Amino acid sequence: MSLNKDFNVTFKYFMLAIGNKEKEIGKEELRMEASEKALEAGPLERLFGGAAIIKILDFLILFREWDYSKTDIAKNSGVSFRHVLRALPKLEKYGLIMKTRQVGRASLYKINMENPIAKALHELAFQIAVYDTEKTTKEKIRKEKKEIIVASSPNSSSRFNEGLS
Repeated sequence: MSLNKDFNVTFKYFMLAIGNKEKEIGKEELRMEASEKALEAGPLERLFGGAAIIKILDFLILFREWDYSKTDIAKNSGVSFRHVLRALPKLEKYGLIMKTRQVGRASLYKINMENPIAKALHELAFQIAVYDTEKTTKEKIRKEKKEIIVASSPNSSSRFNEGLS
């Protein structure tokens, strides 16, 4: 999972909020592109595909510590605002998300980790991430071993072999 500019901007705001004002943040650094989302493709999205409700659940599960407005959910999960408006009532119906507070006219939501379905989805997302990480690591190790074997074979350059002696 890779985070993008949204996370960096949030981190910069956080650092300013706690008093780390050594770096001045310019307006250019804070400008975000509309097409960016908080993660490339989350674990649930990789398994179930790119349905809007899956992208929303992926985002809310992975960033479960905070609450988000409908606009933030749309932007960070990479779905349209209209899809968010359709999906949130379904998620509320099953108790997967909960409204946490009202800020002005905006309602903020977060994943309801008290819900057994949400807990199961969180565990599933975690297990998918573990599986993907192990698979990637094994492939990388296998590739590195193959490169070492090829480099140390008699057909490789004598200069490289001299460096190993």
